[in-house]
Amino acid sequence: MRKVINLVIAGAFLLFIVYNYFKFHPYYFDLQYGVIFNNPGLIFKVLVLIGVIVFGSSMYRLMNNADEKITRNIRPLGIFVYFNLFILLVLGLYFFESIFAANTSFWASVIAFWGHWLYVFFFLFLFVVVASLGGYLVLKLLKVDFPERSLRLVMGAAVGMAVLILLLSVLGLLGWLTFWPIVILGAAIILVSFSVWRAVFNDLMWEKVEISFAYNTISWFLFTILALVMSMNIIDLIRPFPIGWDDMGVYLNFPHLIANSGSLLAGFPNQAYMPVSALGFIVANSTTVALFISWLGGILATFTLYVFGKRLINTEAGLLMATIMYSLPMVMHQSFGDMKLDMPLFFFIIAGFLAIFLSIEKREDFKVALSVDKSLWIIAGFLLGTAMAIKVTTAIVIFALIVLLAWRFSGIFAGLTALFFLHAVYFYQFVTASDISDPLKRKIAMVSLLLAVVCGAFTLFKRENIVKSLKPLGIILIGMAVAFAPWAYKHWSETHTLSINALLYGGPVVTPQPDFTAAGVNLAACQFTSGSEEMGRYINPDGGIMRYLGLPWDLTMNINQAGFYVDISFLFLGLIPLLLLFWKHKEWPEFWQNVLLMFVISWYFWLFVGSGIPWYGIGSFLFALLLIVRVKELFEKKVLWGNILIILAIVISLVSVVSLRESKFGSEVFLSYAFGLRNADQVMDATSPNYRLIASTINQETSTTEHPNYVYRIGTFITYFLNNNRERLYNDAQLDVFNCIDGDHTDDARTVERLRKLGFHYMVYDTNTATIEKDINGTLHQKVNRFTSFAMNNLKVIAPTDPSRYNEGILFLEIPQT
Repeated sequence: MRKVINLVIAGAFLLFIVYNYFKFHPYYFDLQYGVIFNNPGLIFKVLVLIGVIVFGSSMYRLMNNADEKITRNIRPLGIFVYFNLFILLVLGLYFFESIFAANTSFWASVIAFWGHWLYVFFFLFLFVVVASLGGYLVLKLLKVDFPERSLRLVMGAAVGMAVLILLLSVLGLLGWLTFWPIVILGAAIILVSFSVWRAVFNDLMWEKVEISFAYNTISWFLFTILALVMSMNIIDLIRPFPIGWDDMGVYLNFPHLIANSGSLLAGFPNQAYMPVSALGFIVANSTTVALFISWLGGILATFTLYVFGKRLINTEAGLLMATIMYSLPMVMHQSFGDMKLDMPLFFFIIAGFLAIFLSIEKREDFKVALSVDKSLWIIAGFLLGTAMAIKVTTAIVIFALIVLLAWRFSGIFAGLTALFFLHAVYFYQFVTASDISDPLKRKIAMVSLLLAVVCGAFTLFKRENIVKSLKPLGIILIGMAVAFAPWAYKHWSETHTLSINALLYGGPVVTPQPDFTAAGVNLAACQFTSGSEEMGRYINPDGGIMRYLGLPWDLTMNINQAGFYVDISFLFLGLIPLLLLFWKHKEWPEFWQNVLLMFVISWYFWLFVGSGIPWYGIGSFLFALLLIVRVKELFEKKVLWGNILIILAIVISLVSVVSLRESKFGSEVFLSYAFGLRNADQVMDATSPNYRLIASTINQETSTTEHPNYVYRIGTFITYFLNNNRERLYNDAQLDVFNCIDGDHTDDARTVERLRKLGFHYMVYDTNTATIEKDINGTLHQKVNRFTSFAMNNLKVIAPTDPSRYNEGILFLEIPQT
């Protein structure tokens, strides 16, 4: 009876979540109704093809009484060949339904594509080999031996990449981040690691891999989905320049600037992975390679997720975690569209926690694990420190880890002491929520500190030795300090201050410095609204506690901000709450208790610092994915037809999100570049016909102290194409500063004169600026309306030259200089 009740509750809840998810995401209906019923798309053709193969294999097994699973031993080169044949299949299915079929030869296009792809793959493989050599050597020196090949590969690559990031950071500090120092560094790593050459060669290239799939599991489907998404991402990434808002402004722009200068950039934190991306420009002289180096972080994160699940649970769990994560719309967006650094960050977080969980596994308890495997704890700290250098939001999962360590090493009250103390630090130092005032933050911090003292007293009363938890924490912090040292030094040299804030964030951001006071503009007296307009896109603007408690619903349904890049599917909200059906303690072995605690605490900390942006809590997804695996395990045992229900939910989600990905696959313009039909300039003219004119006009103009010729940027993707863009480009994406310069909005001549005195010569305006705000009467719409009125009446439009195209994305405006 209990199984039936669980089925009714779980089925009703899942139906409610799935119904509302598709209700709030109408683009699924717009895309998939036609895709599924009228014109079956690429995903369905591939699934049908794989289904026929699996069905045929199953029939062969039944007729010949073969094993219940298929097992093959294949060398890594064979896997690469088979995967490329799969890419060829995807290319072929797309090609013959595209306009290219009528205009060019399929094989000529394939040869051109393979020329691009193999060139990129050569540098990716070289990078992985060098990193792995360094990683294997460090593991050998620390006397860490992983018997399983997959563990050696992921931990070797993770440690090696972390070491490489450390060394590249030092080169950047010295101003030596140029071709020959990097070549010498790579050669030195190869020579020094001669003792592990054979191990790396065997693991990466020679020894056969056993691949095994059971016929009656979901693994075939998961593997097909994963391979399909990877193939589409590879095909779409063969392009001559970035196309995303963030990678053109920051995540490929800054590596480009680093490559040009040979040094780390002053006044900007979170650069640790950027010297790695810069290798694409420095070593390969290729934007495409730089894009793929960012993509590589996502592939490594996916493989590490698979190994994490396989090693600690089972193979299907690992494949399920990897497939769900890599096929999330927000992850797919960063795997082909906007190449940010969150997936490389996720890679180091997963690898760090894998080291900790490997140490704990099969030990009597945490204390024994620490005494036996100190090296793994040092490695974990080093990897988490690298993640911290990539993005400070890693602190969210580190805080949760500290609480876990205090609890496991010293007891429940020690854990509560750590929790409340960190809560105080968190609200005092990190919380950025605009509706929580500074006095309220201080009150929350003081109350939390008081509770920490009370729990600390109970810790002493219960004779819980809190010092015990300081040892593992100290080991981890030592590893973190080594990884973060170059960045702490850089930030100290910029600020000459030893505060936590200064060491984490460094000096002020480099940007044009117009003299607002001399121009008659009092910025201090102006009211800025851009913060609420930008961050308010992701979080309920009404405020109150429900603003935060309702975030899981709002984020899943994309109530506040809709789009591919913030869509996390319905699986997390649809499945994780169902764990409440299995609340009894016996259902939660120690491993799953640890996972649940990490998820709850990291999710809580994300609520108040993430502003509803899922990427700020990327580390928490590791524990969310593990909990989905736990739901699947418990459903199979405790829910009638639970296995069918959970698989149905997973299949619906994956087919839906991958169909959405297919709708964004195969840009005609960029594929024409991949197929050798257009060069980079032709692609630029086809995608952004005004950008070459704008970039050449601005880049040809000199900038002096007397005539700085600053460029006033309001949105647009132009940043990447401008030389010295940090020094010349003044960013005012939501028009706050212009609103201040404009004053009472009544004197256009005064506004023009102020812009001239401030040193501005051009303005570049994104005509879609107002679209991030839903309310057409909101503050951003009001500023946009005023600016467009001012610009059309007082500034010269250089591009586009056709007035009928003024609303097609970008306006290039010249400010009169006399």
